[in-house]
Amino acid sequence: MSSLSPGNMSATGSGRVKVSLAPGRSLMDWIRLTRDNPNLSGVGGKILEVTPDELGKHNKREDAWICLKGRVYNVTPYMEFHPGGEDELMRGIGKDATELFNQVHKWVNFESMLEKCLVGKLVAPVITIRKSSFAVPKIQFFKKLPYMEFHPGGEDELMRGIGKDASELFNQVHKWVNFESMLEKCLVGKLVSPVITIRKSSFAVPKIQFFKKLHRSDTTASEDVPDFSVDLPGRPFMGYEWSQDDSTITITVQCGSDYALEEDRVVADLVGQRLRIRIGVEKYFYFIHAELQDTVYNDYHVHVNCKLKSLEVRLVKEKSGISWSSLGTFLPGHNQTVPSKTADVSSRPCVLTDKCSVTHDVFIFTFTLPQGSFMWIPIGHRRLVKEKSGISWSSLGTFLPGHNQTVPSKTADVSSRPCVLTDKCSVTHDVFIFTFTLPQGSFMWIPIGHHVSLECNVKGMKICRSYTPVIPQLGRDPATNDGKTIHLMIKIYSDGVFTPVLNNLSVGDFVEIKDTEGDFDGSVLSLVLLAAGTGFTPMVRLLYWALFVSNDVNVKLMAFNKTVKDIIWKEELDALADTNDRLSIVNVLSEADDSWEGPRGRIRVDLLEGLRGRIRVDLLEGFVPDAYPKDSLLVCVCGPLPFTKTAVKCLEDMQYSRDSIHAFLG
Repeated sequence: MSSLSPGNMSATGSGRVKVSLAPGRSLMDWIRLTRDNPNLSGVGGKILEVTPDELGKHNKREDAWICLKGRVYNVTPYMEFHPGGEDELMRGIGKDATELFNQVHKWVNFESMLEKCLVGKLVAPVITIRKSSFAVPKIQFFKKLPYMEFHPGGEDELMRGIGKDASELFNQVHKWVNFESMLEKCLVGKLVSPVITIRKSSFAVPKIQFFKKLHRSDTTASEDVPDFSVDLPGRPFMGYEWSQDDSTITITVQCGSDYALEEDRVVADLVGQRLRIRIGVEKYFYFIHAELQDTVYNDYHVHVNCKLKSLEVRLVKEKSGISWSSLGTFLPGHNQTVPSKTADVSSRPCVLTDKCSVTHDVFIFTFTLPQGSFMWIPIGHRRLVKEKSGISWSSLGTFLPGHNQTVPSKTADVSSRPCVLTDKCSVTHDVFIFTFTLPQGSFMWIPIGHHVSLECNVKGMKICRSYTPVIPQLGRDPATNDGKTIHLMIKIYSDGVFTPVLNNLSVGDFVEIKDTEGDFDGSVLSLVLLAAGTGFTPMVRLLYWALFVSNDVNVKLMAFNKTVKDIIWKEELDALADTNDRLSIVNVLSEADDSWEGPRGRIRVDLLEGLRGRIRVDLLEGFVPDAYPKDSLLVCVCGPLPFTKTAVKCLEDMQYSRDSIHAFLG
């Protein structure tokens, strides 16, 4: 059967807990404050060099500095505006809080929000260390003899670096090779040299990697034959190769570990000559990131072979017949594997192609990705066609940072692309489906339970919000998944900060959409979905998966709304339940009129069992099925924070483990 697994993540991408802010302390109030005050840093607009010692002195609520990604901000004026509360913000005060920030809400554009609070850059004091002739202090020295006859470039090539520091020579030829692993058994010791004085870096120093020498054949193969990145414990072993003929460039990525390569965890963006591919494997992201050596057409092909655990990208040269000498220039992050939860989020401008009403205040927004962008790789073959037919490429292009690297998905860089709004349709009186199309050259498919972040300019400040994509309609064949279109069901709040901006978009307008995020996978036999309002949105694809993909998962949906007109897709859901005996639906209204014969009230345990009264554990027991072992049951909860917390607490009181509960937190 198809599978899902329990987990706990944020449908908004944050995973944070929000607190009630005082009047006049909303995000919009902060935007107004920064607009009316050109400088809130407290240092008169100067850009200072701040040492860790100086940063540590500003560690009080009334004098609070924080470092994020090398920049120091005075967040004292922001303290009362922080959605997570002052105590949460104080956890990072007086120190470098980059890692903490990435764990909680890395998708937030803090550079824009805290622009007026910038104090300066974080530097470090001068210290004395032992000089090494290598670029990094932590360098190991390897014995040469046992490997001599195995060197792919031949003994003469290897002899060029014998008896000296060959780091620069190595980096010129094959710096991406994992020499630490290949020469581990040949280790002699460390190279040391006289003591000198340098400035210590406050940032992590990258490891030097060793890659084998590559040969270019006289036929169609490039000099880049399979190159594998670092094989670290717990990380998938990934690598890539590229080849060419007169008209095409083919990049093949291979997953060399026991992990599965899934067709719906690939994001590809081609903007000009810049190619960025992100591949999700378990809880890591592997990146190909390069400035290609020459131009290619935006219409290219992407194909995942799950059985062989390989990904193939075929680009078409604009200059046919011209041979590339290399793939191109590597960009940051190239050939790296990073944790998905700490990876930077990328976006692309997607066009709103449709907006349709679901209820009076819920809509499905359909976005189309820009040309050259894909999110999600379908089964099939996608080719890249050269613009210059007949010209042979000498290389794939210039490798960009992150190219051919496998990194944990939590720490991977996140990319974005401009997507055009191609449709907007009404679902209810205030809910719409926005349809965005990725730009030419981009593909992206969104796995079940994952979300994307949209970035808009709100009164001069870049604001991000995350939404879980939906299918445009319920049914056995709702739409073709081509990796080019994203449908988002969004409720418009007239007094909100972000959704009014979306509501004012016209078809043809662009929005930056970032990479997918999430960790929802595993196996279950039964699903219980508890949704309040637009908390229904992450449940849409779960419903489709359970009813039309898995074919053996039973689903119970309890939807909480104010009135009948607030119920999203009521008629469609009723029709689906009538024709599918594996689906049962209960609607609960908190402000129903006298004609409503169904259950009333807000979420209460008794509603989850007997469907009336306040939520109590004894009532939940009647709704959550006992027919299945609790390790094969998954209860998904999404809605306002009080709703979610109450539901999770009741389920825990019923002895359901956290592994059986997946809370989409807002």
